[in-house]
Amino acid sequence: MSTETILAQLTDAAGFTGAHGDGLFGNRGKASFEIWNRATARGVSTLYSVRRERQQSTHYLACVFAEAGSLNPAELSRLVPDAAAIPLETIVAASQAFKQLEPMLASQAANDVEAALGDRDAARHGFIVTAQSARKLNFDCVIWAVADGIWYVCPVKG
Repeated sequence: MSTETILAQLTDAAGFTGAHGDGLFGNRGKASFEIWNRATARGVSTLYSVRRERQQSTHYLACVFAEAGSLNPAELSRLVPDAAAIPLETIVAASQAFKQLEPMLASQAANDVEAALGDRDAARHGFIVTAQSARKLNFDCVIWAVADGIWYVCPVKG
């Protein structure tokens, strides 16, 4: 699915449920849609992987996205060493599962990752996703929103 197709389906809670699932108690779509409706900025962007790690049975993915458009290959190649320089302890501390729209900068470690990979002037952002299986870190896009001054993200399969 393209970013445009995903964006087009985000018109109600059911659209979010289709994009990221609805969880055990069935409220993820509604919660994400409420954030989306409050957002002063929002979108769906291509998600790029710049580092993968595994520690014991947990997998980590360092991701970047641009608010508009895509990142060019030269820019991505410059980000790979930046991602490699992030200490593994920071990656672990910054990681989240992101099952719905959730705060991207929920910890100091997450802020450190954003500082290493993001560039506010270029409207580029970075965050860490975690999962118990490498297969579950197969994301193509990210739904993002800024509501009440807080950045929210949810990586999704395209």
